[in-house]
Amino acid sequence: MRTVVLLAGLLPLLGSCHKEFGRDDYRAWFGGEIVNPQNRYVLFCKDGDVLDTIPLKANNTFLIAFDSLSPGLYTFRHDPEYQYVYFDKNDSLMVHVNSRDFDQSVVFCGRGDQKNNFLMEQYLRHESDKDKLFDVFDLGVADFTKKVDASYKADAEFYERKKEKINWDDNFDLYAKAAMDYHYYAKKELYPTLHKLRTGNDVIEQLPEDFYAFRDDLDLNDSLLSGFSPFVGYLSHMINNMSAIN
Repeated sequence: MRTVVLLAGLLPLLGSCHKEFGRDDYRAWFGGEIVNPQNRYVLFCKDGDVLDTIPLKANNTFLIAFDSLSPGLYTFRHDPEYQYVYFDKNDSLMVHVNSRDFDQSVVFCGRGDQKNNFLMEQYLRHESDKDKLFDVFDLGVADFTKKVDASYKADAEFYERKKEKINWDDNFDLYAKAAMDYHYYAKKELYPTLHKLRTGNDVIEQLPEDFYAFRDDLDLNDSLLSGFSPFVGYLSHMINNMSAIN
């Protein structure tokens, strides 16, 4: 209840979620509360660069107003943890975080909250999926493919439902879809190496010719994804896999 009261008290400072902004007005707001803080600041970052250091107040809340903030994907850090936050034009976002359970506790409210809560829910789904993967890597090629394809289908259905409900634009969709796709692709890149490590069997010669056909459609030079962790993780797995195969 205390958290709800604190965030509710900050929301009026962000302005109305229904306020109309001028075409050239890119004002935005970001704030929230850090429960059990590890330090007295939050870092607001873009592509690895710190844009602002936001101090925590005595009640562990923070708030910053940007005169102009370009739409796009940012990160907020409360060391040693971080998470993504996406801003559309004139978004006003609040976030609640408990540093003792950082990822599980992140909740957004305010203008732009639905997209960001989707990103967190998607991220947690993928983290849960990773915890269940080790036994899947023990399977033969056909059974492994069936398992990861079924998981991807469920993920895609979740993505499509949220996309229709929230009605986000193509700029945000770049990250939402990339997070889904590269999580799936990474499993395929990891499979031969982890299968051999866990079972002693080399399945390289058993892989269908189209097992890595998805690579043909990837844009590995997309600068907007260059620092996005699902893409960076996939790229590392792909390079390691190709090196091992060759």
